[in-house]
Amino acid sequence: MIHNPNWRPDGTVPPVDVNPPELNPEIAEYFRERHRRLKVVQTTRTPSGQTLDWIPIESQVSNGMIASPPQPHAVDADDKTAQVRLDLDDQGVERGPVGTVPVPRKNLAALHETATLAQYLSKRRPLDPSATFFHATSAETIACLGCETWLNVWQPYVEYSNDHSLMQLALQNFDLPLLQSLEAGWTCDQSLNGDWNPHLFTYYTTNGYTNDGDNQGGYNSDVAGWVQVSGDIYPGILLGPTVTTTGGPQLGLAIR
Repeated sequence: MIHNPNWRPDGTVPPVDVNPPELNPEIAEYFRERHRRLKVVQTTRTPSGQTLDWIPIESQVSNGMIASPPQPHAVDADDKTAQVRLDLDDQGVERGPVGTVPVPRKNLAALHETATLAQYLSKRRPLDPSATFFHATSAETIACLGCETWLNVWQPYVEYSNDHSLMQLALQNFDLPLLQSLEAGWTCDQSLNGDWNPHLFTYYTTNGYTNDGDNQGGYNSDVAGWVQVSGDIYPGILLGPTVTTTGGPQLGLAIR
């Protein structure tokens, strides 16, 4: 765990982590091995400095058959709201060849997690059993074929690297013995993203959050299950640098 080095909202300066803990070697080797298994065609860097490995889209599934994705969805800008900029919005940014999609490479040098690999891959929860996170939620129970939302994107201050702040949409299925869930939104989570800025994220579970791993549950492309089809938007992409401010522009993200 490390402190957020940015000034706190009250104007005070956080402590300096003179000797930050090293990343658990089990976590580091897990992501190195995942990278070795990718069929990387080209590697690029985004304007914010994130490393992307571009892989053939069909290499993500054993039979090479990729289902057709839904149509792109966006919210028209008006005098009050606008779409937040993404790291690959500029068409001049270097990309991989046609037929490839981006997979963000985990920035291991920026991570200082001492938790176990299982804890790291799991749904974000306090390591201290006596602690808790605070949530504001709303929900409805209906028969549906999908969902959509528009989320304001902010940059809340997060004190520690093992904490997070987020806004999301979740679709859950309660008619099976084990709950299934699909979640997407934005999160400020240094342990997940390697910085303190808001990033797009996805999470899923097939077993009521009881276990995470390949095709069981997890974040972004940290585990098998997510299939990347877009060459412009991917889980883990930076949102901004300009985000919503109180009394200022209302910048958001449409999710469908």
